[in-house]
Amino acid sequence: MSKLRTLVESLSVAASNSDPKDDLTMSGIAVLLAAALRLADSSSNSRDQQLLADAWLLNARVLSTQGRPEETITVLRRIVERFGRSSDTALQERVARALFLQGIALRSLGRQEEEIAAYDETIRLLTESATLAVQQTAAKALVNKGIRLRTSERYDEALQASDAVIQRFAGSADPTLQETVARSLTNKAVALRRTGHYEEAIVASDEAARLFVDSSIPALRRQAALALLYKGVTLRSLKRADEAIAVYDEIVRRFADFSSPPLQEVAAMALVNKAGLMANTGREGEAIASYDEVVRRFGESPAPPLEEPVARALTNKASTLGDLGLQNAAIDACDEVLRHFTESTKRSVQKDVAAALLYKATSLAALGRTDEALTQLDDLLRRFGDSDESLTKEAVARARKLKAKLSAGNSNAVGKGDEP
Repeated sequence: MSKLRTLVESLSVAASNSDPKDDLTMSGIAVLLAAALRLADSSSNSRDQQLLADAWLLNARVLSTQGRPEETITVLRRIVERFGRSSDTALQERVARALFLQGIALRSLGRQEEEIAAYDETIRLLTESATLAVQQTAAKALVNKGIRLRTSERYDEALQASDAVIQRFAGSADPTLQETVARSLTNKAVALRRTGHYEEAIVASDEAARLFVDSSIPALRRQAALALLYKGVTLRSLKRADEAIAVYDEIVRRFADFSSPPLQEVAAMALVNKAGLMANTGREGEAIASYDEVVRRFGESPAPPLEEPVARALTNKASTLGDLGLQNAAIDACDEVLRHFTESTKRSVQKDVAAALLYKATSLAALGRTDEALTQLDDLLRRFGDSDESLTKEAVARARKLKAKLSAGNSNAVGKGDEP
């Protein structure tokens, strides 16, 4: 038995260190699972049962990495079915992980109610005697549940889930549990803002910032930065533009010079939001300067998190320049987007690519360069016309409308009302 256990442990290490996208890894996991099942079926030893659960968890991780969520769920359910009633704390920890990961896999399939049910099953393991590992996993499940309820506009339930995390773990010194508190506070702030409870939303944002803005843990600092970002958005909703701009400036001051791309992303979005506020209050020159600062600070970064704010800064700059009648400068900004982000696989960035093509076409048409404008519109429709992606649908609709006007030779095709 000890030889079989040693074999399983060795196979597990080898599979863990293999490329999850390599077909040979799945072959190795098949051998591992066969050996682990044989070991667990012939032994009541807790360690041997844990090895089987770990082998299934590894199998699920590889399947998830390969984009096979249905198979991932099937494997995770085996863990719950076999060990769900176990009183062994180490196995309970693995059951909690399996339930939580089921929720994530179900989210990727758009099966929202089943996702929430998986999180609820995880949360039920959160007892007073639960180990730290189970507490961490159940708390993360409760956070994810709150976020999913909020994105589904079930705001009262979302607030209940967020408050449950905050009330239970606010005093914890464990970094993982602290992060669940921070995420719950930011989720609460967004839910309160969406329901018009602006002042309460600001209080939640301020609490997250107070607790974590000076943390030495990057994930907690980022949550504090996001909380401040949401505070700025809330202040904008209250038409307190100067206070919102001050918050955005604080984010840039605190976080823009960190080397962490996730923190830089929040700082970049703060600059984009600040510029948008300035443009809407007649301070277009300052807005353009803020968009330029995003590009200057972050435009050369290869980090994927910075793609979206840089692309957004350039497209918003193009829109602002177009509104000012500076069509050639607007075209240059659009060309920057198209040069750097056309091949991006991020949906949010592709939205900016579509917008850049539309803005460029609008500016070309305003300059009387109709044929060039139609070329840009055709490119937009070729790329995005058949997409069911909601982020690009508006650009597609406007492109079709503008193309019809230009093709018909309508002399009013590019009036102010046609600006995207």
